[in-house]
Amino acid sequence: MAISFSRPDPSSPSAVAAASFPVVRRGFDQGDVRDFLSMVGAELGRLKERERFLEAELRSMQTRGLSGPGRLDEETVTTLLGEEAARVLTVARDASTQIRERAEESATRLVKDAAEDAARIRESAVAEAQRIRDDAAADAEAEIEMAKQQGRDMVNEAREYREKVLSELSRRRDAARNQIEQLLHGRDRLLRTTSPRPS
Repeated sequence: MAISFSRPDPSSPSAVAAASFPVVRRGFDQGDVRDFLSMVGAELGRLKERERFLEAELRSMQTRGLSGPGRLDEETVTTLLGEEAARVLTVARDASTQIRERAEESATRLVKDAAEDAARIRESAVAEAQRIRDDAAADAEAEIEMAKQQGRDMVNEAREYREKVLSELSRRRDAARNQIEQLLHGRDRLLRTTSPRPS
């Protein structure tokens, strides 16, 4: 993977200390950090190889009587490796600690953000569920009211029809009564006209 940031010199303590990495959504770009750490690792490997070489040289000098046998103190190592290389190791350790601390802070922040997002989503879901329940209750109430109104309308129509039927029956009864009365009058007249007169 190509590194998108300016490569610091891994052999320069100041460059390692000042190294910065681009921050992405979930923290440092892991590819950039891995690439930089690979460079630092390679430099450290070179320095370790140099350290082994110098230790061999020291043992060689010790066998020739140039140094006390088995003595390899901090001052001797610093002298053999050079102060610059020792600073590189120190800065590399410090940089590694800083990267780990930043990664832990980033992870903590991500967990907090995720918890807040989950809480917001849960609140939104509860509100949406309540809205759906309210809408369903309102719809059910409207349906019940509509059914009641339809029932009232049907009762009113039945009453109107009953009144109409009763009115029609009453009219027909009156008409039939009139016809009966007319028939009775007609019969009486007919009986009067056809009955013999007393002599």
